[in-house]
Amino acid sequence: MPSGNRCFADGTDLSSSGAKCECLDGYFGLDCGIPAAVWHAHFAKHPRDRKKLRIRSNARRLVHGVLVNHEFDFFETRVRELEGIVDAYIVQESNFTTFGTTKELHFLKVLTWLSSPPKSQCYNDVHCTRTILQRFKGEGWLADEQDKMVYILLPFFKEKGKENGWYADAYIRMYLSKQVRKSVFHQSM
Repeated sequence: MPSGNRCFADGTDLSSSGAKCECLDGYFGLDCGIPAAVWHAHFAKHPRDRKKLRIRSNARRLVHGVLVNHEFDFFETRVRELEGIVDAYIVQESNFTTFGTTKELHFLKVLTWLSSPPKSQCYNDVHCTRTILQRFKGEGWLADEQDKMVYILLPFFKEKGKENGWYADAYIRMYLSKQVRKSVFHQSM
């Protein structure tokens, strides 16, 4: 902009902005970078917090962690809706239900189009899933988005989860969070 202001392009009416950013409907803030949902949920009621907002020199990566079982349509819809927005998907699957009973790894099969893993390449479940995904990256279901996916296997179930469902749910999410730190933030994406 001629005035030297930085405006969020998607939220700014560039044809009428001059010395200051003119926001489109649904955007707020000095740079028109706060979507309405965020504005009305917090910043409209907390004007002091608006002053803390700064444009980053480097954009943050958006990492989306998802616990999966067999919700293929829901997951594909989510991926398609977030195309171009999300930098990485962390897909966590377990060979146990949240009640502790064993189950097949449905998502792994669909992502790789395999009926069973080649056992000759596996020395444990975690290594096996990583080997398969490296070998078949770019083929199969959602092939155009698989380069953004990190598959995490939770290969065990904590017995305490059978007594306490809240514990089981919290543990699954904590495991995902720890694996994200190990996997995503040590890879270049």
